[in-house]
Amino acid sequence: AEAEVIRLVKVPISQNQFDVLVDFEFNTGALAKSTLLKVVNAGQFGKVPDQLMRWTKTRINGVMVESDGLKKRCSDRVAMWNYGTTLAPAEPATRCSFCRCMTI
Repeated sequence: AEAEVIRLVKVPISQNQFDVLVDFEFNTGALAKSTLLKVVNAGQFGKVPDQLMRWTKTRINGVMVESDGLKKRCSDRVAMWNYGTTLAPAEPATRCSFCRCMTI
């Protein structure tokens, strides 16, 4: 999958973006023909999360259905693309107006 991403992606990307595309290719095998690749190669990185979230369906008994597991995987890819981690950034700490302690 890594070699395929290296071959297909024509613009500079960060390590976390590379990792997301490798994961996508490894799990779907569909990067080469995807709109996702076109968006990446056009440098439209802000559109990548929407493209990643399109891959949430699986076939069960011949019918395409939403998969909670795939939704989670796609959400994790979006977080990795955006933040370099599957965990969204924490809310910044603020000071309590009463005692000035730090709160989250």
